[in-house]
Amino acid sequence: LVLDTPPLEFHPVRQYLDLGIARALYLGQDTFARGQLEPPIIQQITVWLYQLAGGECLWASRLVSILGCLVGVAPLSLLVRRRSDGAVAISAVVLYLFLPFSLQAGTSFQPDPLMISMSLWFACLLDRYLTDRHRSDGCMAALAAGLAIYVKISAVFLVASLLLFLVLASGQLGRILRKPQFWAAGVIILLPTAIYWFHRVPTMADGTHPGTDYF
Repeated sequence: LVLDTPPLEFHPVRQYLDLGIARALYLGQDTFARGQLEPPIIQQITVWLYQLAGGECLWASRLVSILGCLVGVAPLSLLVRRRSDGAVAISAVVLYLFLPFSLQAGTSFQPDPLMISMSLWFACLLDRYLTDRHRSDGCMAALAAGLAIYVKISAVFLVASLLLFLVLASGQLGRILRKPQFWAAGVIILLPTAIYWFHRVPTMADGTHPGTDYF
C-alpha cells in the first residue's frame, strides 16, 4: 500500500465523505462538517498535517488512520500478556496488524481504526482495574471508553460487550453493580457524545433527530 494511493479499495464513498469534511475544514468552510453524526476528529488532525505539508495530500489521511490503528498495539499486547505469555501477545499483535481485513480497514480514512484502538485501551485498563483495583485504572478506563464512543457512537456496543465480558469473567458483577461510582462513570462516559449529538447534529425537516434511525 502506497500512502498516496486514492482511497478506492475499501468503502470509497465513506472515505471520500471524510476527505470532503477535511477539505471543508482546511478551507475554513466548517459548515459542511457541522451536522455529521460523528465529530470530525480524524479530519481535524488531517487538516493539521495539511497545514504542515503546505496543502492537501492523500498521504496525510492515510497516515492518520495508520497511527490510529497503531495506538491499539500497546493495549492489545498488555491485555493478552496478562492473560497468557509474550509469544501469544506477539501473535495477537501480528494478527491485529497484518490480517488482510486489518490492512484494508486499518488504513482507510474512517474513524474506525481510532475507535477500535480506544476500545482496546478500555479493555486493557478495565482488566487491570478489576484485577488490581487501582482507582486510577478505573478512571483511565472510563476516559478511554468515552473517547471510543465519542469518536464513533457505534462503539457503545463494543464497549458494553467488553465491559460485560470482563466483569463476568472477573466474578465481580454484583460488587460492580452496587457501586454508585459505576453508574456515575457510565453517565460521564456518554455525556460528551450526547452533548455533541443534540447540540451539533441538527433536527431533520420532519422534526425527528437523525440519531433515532442511525442504527
